Amino acid sequence: MHFSSLTVHESVHAHGTGRGNRCGAVRTAIPVLRRNRKMPKHRDQATPVDGDAPPVPWHALDARTLSTRLDTPVDGLNEAEVRKRLEQWGPNQLPHARSTPAWRRFARQFNNLLIYVLLISAATTLALQHFIDTSVILAV
Repeated sequence: MHFSSLTVHESVHAHGTGRGNRCGAVRTAIPVLRRNRKMPKHRDQATPVDGDAPPVPWHALDARTLSTRLDTPVDGLNEAEVRKRLEQWGPNQLPHARSTPAWRRFARQFNNLLIYVLLISAATTLALQHFIDTSVILAV
C-alpha cells in the first residue's frame, strides 16, 4: 500500500476540511487512506495474499517442475509407491452414475403442458371425426 508521508491529522489540516476550525481528522481518515492507495483495475491483477506470484496453470509447466510439485519421478512411480497412494487416495476414477433406461428418457419428452394440450386437441378432433386434423395434430 502507498500512504502519504503526512499523518492523517496533518493531511486534514493541510488540505482543510471546509468547516472552519473544526478538526475533521477522525471523519476523513478513511478517505485519505483510500485516496492514496492504488487499487488494481481487474481482479487478476491483484497481488496474492502470500506475496507469491500468481499460480501457473498445470499445462504450462515443464515435466521436471511438475514432477517436483507432485512428488513424482518423471519416469513414473514404482510398485510400492503405487500401492501406498492407492491405499491413501483410492483409485483414480469418477463414480459411475446409474443410467436411465431409454424408454424412461423417451417418456419424459412427453411430460410437458404443451404436449398435454396437443393430446387433448387430438382427442377432441378425433371425437368430432375430423381425421385429417387429428393426424396433423398428432404429427406435431
